[in-house]
Amino acid sequence: MQKFKPLDEVVAQASLPPHLAQLPYLKEYYGYIPFCVRSIYESYVGWFDGDPANLQPLSRKELGADILKLAGSTEKILEYAAKTQKEGRHRAVLELCEMILANDPQNQTARAMKISSLTALGRSTANAPMANYYSTFATMEKMKQEKSS
Repeated sequence: MQKFKPLDEVVAQASLPPHLAQLPYLKEYYGYIPFCVRSIYESYVGWFDGDPANLQPLSRKELGADILKLAGSTEKILEYAAKTQKEGRHRAVLELCEMILANDPQNQTARAMKISSLTALGRSTANAPMANYYSTFATMEKMKQEKSS
């Protein structure tokens, strides 16, 4: 922060020293270093991270509409998301599905992929709050899916 590094870079570089990281009582079951770093950063710096693109960022819907135009079709994005999901890149799948769903809330393929990635993310973390959040939102998406069926 003192070197005016962007938040994402600070988060990526933050870690416990090796002698602390190996202690069983410092495992990230509840706390999570990236969350803590973001909180500290925003506490000192505030919501604006110094990147002019973040002064008035586009909504997911606006950015998603541009990406849909760039890709040429929702189907192309879904094909890419399916490939990305097979690679285990579930966070990327969530972002892509959110952009699609912001512009087409009835897209059941995007919703199903989102549910699958939320479930996979929930199962892949030992961090209780994150696992709960992913699981809860997967359930909420399933309820949306059932309502629209």
